[in-house]
Amino acid sequence: MAATRFSMRTILAQQTERTKGSAPTQIKQFIVDSDSRVDSLQNEIVALESQIAALVELRDRECATGAALRSLIAPIRTLPAELLAEIFVLTIRRDLKTPRLSVHVGDNSLCAVQIKDPFRVSHVCRHWRRIATGLPELWTGTVEVPFSPKLGEEEEEGEKYVNGLRAWFARSKPHAVSIAIRTPPYALSQTEFGSRLAGELRHVATRTRSLRFLDRASAWLVQHVADGRWDSLEELELGGVVADDDSDDDFVGTTILSFQTTAPQLRTLSIDLCSRIPMPWGQLTNLTILRDSMRIIPPEYVRDILSQCKNLVRASVFVVGWADHPPPKTDMLALDHLRVLTVHCIGDATHVLFLDYLSAPALDDFQLYFPYNNGDTEWPQAALTAFQLRSPNITKLKIDGSGFTMSADALIAALRHAPSLTDLTLVYCLDFSDNALLNVLCYTDGSLEPLVPRLHSLTIGEIHQDASQDGLARMITSRWWSDTKLASRPTVPAVARWRQIILIQDDSLSWGFKPSPKFQDRMDELRQSGLAVELIDYDSFY
Repeated sequence: MAATRFSMRTILAQQTERTKGSAPTQIKQFIVDSDSRVDSLQNEIVALESQIAALVELRDRECATGAALRSLIAPIRTLPAELLAEIFVLTIRRDLKTPRLSVHVGDNSLCAVQIKDPFRVSHVCRHWRRIATGLPELWTGTVEVPFSPKLGEEEEEGEKYVNGLRAWFARSKPHAVSIAIRTPPYALSQTEFGSRLAGELRHVATRTRSLRFLDRASAWLVQHVADGRWDSLEELELGGVVADDDSDDDFVGTTILSFQTTAPQLRTLSIDLCSRIPMPWGQLTNLTILRDSMRIIPPEYVRDILSQCKNLVRASVFVVGWADHPPPKTDMLALDHLRVLTVHCIGDATHVLFLDYLSAPALDDFQLYFPYNNGDTEWPQAALTAFQLRSPNITKLKIDGSGFTMSADALIAALRHAPSLTDLTLVYCLDFSDNALLNVLCYTDGSLEPLVPRLHSLTIGEIHQDASQDGLARMITSRWWSDTKLASRPTVPAVARWRQIILIQDDSLSWGFKPSPKFQDRMDELRQSGLAVELIDYDSFY
């Protein structure tokens, strides 16, 4: 009610003066007359309010009419449906790898993110709804499903999430979907809500293309989600599987689940082998063996698994040495289709035995990592040389020492057995404090057997500050000719010219590589002559 513009005290004084000498019956009549005037005024107010409401409705209707007319001539109305669809996709799915349905839990709030945009677009108008619902790209992105305790506690929000998830899957029909399962600490376990979520995922199992368990998961969760037919499953990521009580004891999952006959299309697998869940190893083309930092995978088990993967094209493995006696070397593990191999060597020199038992004649890309190095690791020169002789077609080689330092002679020996090498990446494995490697890589006309003659791309990370910058510049220059100089040469060089040089500089470490002005000027000259040479900061490279 609006504030009165009169004083009750003033009104009381006026009526006191007015009724002086009046009998009570007269005052009662004054009251009746006043009430009558109030009723009359109230009726007038009601009539005016009715007129105002009608006018407000007319005004709002005209506003809506104007907005509708403006929308009819808006530029977006003239866009072809195909272009509008592309705008929807680019706006809503900015990153195709980003999970499209996720839940943010924090500050006592729970909200679904990213799922709202497609639904909002589809509710703007019939035209937009028809376009949005006909776009599989909006409804088939990766769905991240968090089995969070917050979902189970907030009944209303949890119900909204399940309904949103169900609607999302309904819109995606009949296309394939990708699911990523997040299991934070103290995740939903054997609860009614957890069972509902697992049930929703099982309903789309037959058209799920990718299934990823992003964290360690309980046996109950894995069994309730993954048990069934996965006829369209092409990619599976399954990290550590733990007992339902989350004990530290090793858990063997052979009794809870098997994908051997339930995933006929499975080709790409990332797995912690400690779970021991049976897989259709023979049909895999891509295999990544994950490592749980708390448990060690026996090398004989790794070898047994790889012996069943005859069709592998890409493989990434963590290997350790045999605790007792290794198997006889005559028992060679042949992976004839393998083209990309990444080996993470853990522990001391016994890990090199893995290469002793592997034959990969089609190998093209070989990456060797030494994580968790304790300083006692020895460079596996003999094993590596023998492996290279069995894999003569390697064109890409990466060695990441993570603190493990090899000698220049050892690296030179490895390069001499890589005649097809075109791309070389050395990270934190050679300090370049002497010029031995740089001198051997330098090319001079007339060289009979230049080292790695096909090499055209070089990446060097974490160069020691004592490295000879003059020697590095000289080596790079010796294998580079501009188009003009190359055309004017009387003979073709016996080595390929550079296509790309990447050098990692690090000002954050006292011993890090800090290019001198002279070195930078020389690289600028090479860049101006056409060489793609980059000096990249450490943080940008990793």
